[in-house]
Amino acid sequence: MCGALKLKRLFFWVFFFLSFMPHQVFGWGKKLTHGEVELITVIFFRTKQTSRVPEPSPSFRRKTYDRGGEKAGKTKEQKLGIINPFPTSKSNKTSLVQCMHIAEGHNKAVLCVDATDDLLFTGSKDRTCKVWNLVTGQEIMSLGGHPNNVVSVKYCNYTSLVFTVSTSYIKVWDIRDSAKCIKTLTSSGQVMAWDSCAGSQSRTVTIPPGENQINQIALKPTGTFLYAAAGNAVRMWDLKRFQSTGKLTGHLGPVMCLTVDQVASGQDLIITGSKDHYIKMFDISEGALGAISPTHCFEPPHYDGIEAVVISGDNLFSGSRDNGLKKWDLSRKDLLYQVPNAHKDWRPNGEDLESSWLTGRADI
Repeated sequence: MCGALKLKRLFFWVFFFLSFMPHQVFGWGKKLTHGEVELITVIFFRTKQTSRVPEPSPSFRRKTYDRGGEKAGKTKEQKLGIINPFPTSKSNKTSLVQCMHIAEGHNKAVLCVDATDDLLFTGSKDRTCKVWNLVTGQEIMSLGGHPNNVVSVKYCNYTSLVFTVSTSYIKVWDIRDSAKCIKTLTSSGQVMAWDSCAGSQSRTVTIPPGENQINQIALKPTGTFLYAAAGNAVRMWDLKRFQSTGKLTGHLGPVMCLTVDQVASGQDLIITGSKDHYIKMFDISEGALGAISPTHCFEPPHYDGIEAVVISGDNLFSGSRDNGLKKWDLSRKDLLYQVPNAHKDWRPNGEDLESSWLTGRADI
């Protein structure tokens, strides 16, 4: 009814305009009759209704799905992000680490990143995870519908699955199928079909009863197991069956970070860092089930919560809220070196190659 009313009003004004405007405006030799005006108006509206607006260029268009009930496939024009070269100066060239490019497209702070040789994944406070093509420098897609900030993201080369974390949920995306969310995992070990946590358009700040904030996730190098730090434990997920198989226990505070490596025997080596100031080691054999205790606790502890752990060869590096860094020998499990005041402040979920900025961009 509303559309028809607007059409009638527009018809009236076109008719009025053609009937009463001086004929000199159009360069016609005589004033139009009512029949001529009506004919021109009808032709105008038929042309208006049958003409098609050209489709926007694919490089400036992204499919967006309305979770409020509209049909999938309805598109609206959105400007895609782009990776631009970063202008270098003479002073920058002497730095040990140089910014080479800037990925711009998020409208809030970038909190986490993951990357392959060809792809970059960025999670943000704007509740999206963007996928970038590092070869062309363009945003490929945006994974949305998260209840709150995207705090961790991992990509599996073997399965082409993307795992994004927001509040107590892990969303599993198949980016081969139009960025489709195929499953949603929870901190308590539940598996929900499809995009079960995307029902609300508003930001969610509360954690459901029985759930915990998931702080970080890590993938087994082969892509068959996922480890999720939530509460004082780490939940293990068998990705072949999408089932929770157990938990890594032993911390007295929330587990803030973790990393996974595979040893020669085929076991998974899991290193976890917690707010209880301690770093723990877990050796996970294939088929391990239930609650698993740590095989080693690194001492001396940091003076504050652990925010980052990285394995490099036979060494382990840890960063803490106490602004200090420590280097450990994994084989002897000894502290090799420490820098008490390596930084003036700490940043959560530190990454070693990409840096996140409050401007909603990722510097590479």
